[in-house]
Amino acid sequence: MSEDLLNYLQPAGTYSGNQEAESAPDLEDYLGGTQTLPDLADLSAYSEEEAELHRRAAGVLAAQLRGGDEGFSGSEASSRSDRDDAWHENGSPDEMPLHGKGRETADLETARRTARTRRLEVASAGRKKLRPLNSFEVATICEQLSILFESGITPVESITILIKDSRKAEEAELLQQILDYLLAGEPFADALSRTGVFPEYVVELIAVGHETGKLDIVTRSLAEYYDEEHNLKQNLKSAVSYPLVMIVMMAVVILVLLRFVLPVFEQVFEQLGAAMTGFAGSLLSAGQALGRYSTLLGIVFGAAVVLFFYFYATPVGQRQFSRFTAWFPATRKFSERIAVSRFASALQLTQASGVETYSSLELCRSLVGNETVRNKITKCKELVEDGASFSEALAGSEIFPPFYSSMIDVGARTGRLDRVMGFIGRRYKQETDASIERVVGSIEPTLVIILSVAVGLILLSVILPLMGIMSSIG
Repeated sequence: MSEDLLNYLQPAGTYSGNQEAESAPDLEDYLGGTQTLPDLADLSAYSEEEAELHRRAAGVLAAQLRGGDEGFSGSEASSRSDRDDAWHENGSPDEMPLHGKGRETADLETARRTARTRRLEVASAGRKKLRPLNSFEVATICEQLSILFESGITPVESITILIKDSRKAEEAELLQQILDYLLAGEPFADALSRTGVFPEYVVELIAVGHETGKLDIVTRSLAEYYDEEHNLKQNLKSAVSYPLVMIVMMAVVILVLLRFVLPVFEQVFEQLGAAMTGFAGSLLSAGQALGRYSTLLGIVFGAAVVLFFYFYATPVGQRQFSRFTAWFPATRKFSERIAVSRFASALQLTQASGVETYSSLELCRSLVGNETVRNKITKCKELVEDGASFSEALAGSEIFPPFYSSMIDVGARTGRLDRVMGFIGRRYKQETDASIERVVGSIEPTLVIILSVAVGLILLSVILPLMGIMSSIG
């Protein structure tokens, strides 16, 4: 915005001396929407200095919109100044042919939108593309923001403080992008959304919290939710990775026995004038085959490692693995239980944040990866659209067992639905954690037994014939 235009709009001495300079609105305030232009036909509630500033603001903004982006200068500034002075002398915007009240309002709105677009273009120019945040990072940022918001600090000041305290370059870049969008006039939720790294669920709830004045409560609840989500993912990763590590160790031990140990016994048999036959001979042949195809086996093993890290570490791989667990019969029930646990926790958060029922279901559905549970949520939405109460819709969609449906009905009647959903979410989380611990606890001894039996059979298949030969020689 040109300096001469700002000076024209707010010249020295426009406001009375006893008024603080920072309280006077300038052109940036009008364009950014922080200063609302009053009804120009009725300025009786303002002092003469304030009324004059509002009139000049309306004229300058409309004139700038019609005249282009450049500031006023030379004869153009003089003619526009004369036009605005004539408007001020006539006293009523309706009497000015070029400044009709309806035309002026439309011009100001267009000017505001144009200026906001330019600010966003400046804020977005050259910004670095960042990777999406994981659950732990979202929980950390929300926890820090909740502490600042609870202290009464505004979003702009909060982000500024976090930038000063950031230790990582990527974190500082993200926070700086958020601050740039905030300074460009974007609401807090839109600023988070434009970075492209926050989940849509976070953006939607932040917007609701901003509208309802519950930003501190929403950010604290989001921190708790994503912290639990992080812990759940870590438990699931442990439940999957630990058995895989044990299986790889078993495969290595058996491979060493077949490829390197059995050939030693073969030489012993040859020196004694015998040959390895039966089960031992078959194992020896398998070991020799592994030696011939070692390159192919190495490629297969490398591909398996790559696939493991793909499903383990990448968002796309994790989603595909979730779909597989939802389809595989042995893990189908477990996958549904995890999905219902997420749904209950998310629904508790949306209800506590004041989100409308139908919108709550839509938001929660986006968090659930299990297709079976997503279909049940869709059915619940349809029942709500047909006029059923929320508790009736949940019971009719069979998302929760009858016992929990009864609790939800009581919670809805008493206005404590968020507390009931929180209790259900915790119960499901406890059941999920217990199931994971049982699975991991049973896998370890099972794999140890399998490894012991396999090694024992291999060794016995060689040692027993060898002992028979030695006894016959003796």
